[in-house]
Amino acid sequence: MKVEFYSSDNAVTETVITYIKDEIMKLHKQYNNISRADISFKQKKRQTGSEKMCEISLFIAGSSVDAKGICKSFDHASKKAIALLNENVQASFRQKVHDL
Repeated sequence: MKVEFYSSDNAVTETVITYIKDEIMKLHKQYNNISRADISFKQKKRQTGSEKMCEISLFIAGSSVDAKGICKSFDHASKKAIALLNENVQASFRQKVHDL
């Protein structure tokens, strides 16, 4: 499986990167049809402060499953994205099994 990270600056800590890698590897072990993971980090300036965003796309057997977390830190945004990703991957596999 190929895992790629994208960020416009170096504001993302190694701890966040390691957390995401570990969680994606858990998913890969559970659902071994995952071929690629793209993770991007973005920061948007707002009048009330800045928002940090973590977007994750998993490519699974010809389709993709996406999740996005937005929070005041990349740490919390990545945790939200991973939680949503787990839900979306489970729903995707349930739907594929149901369609059989």
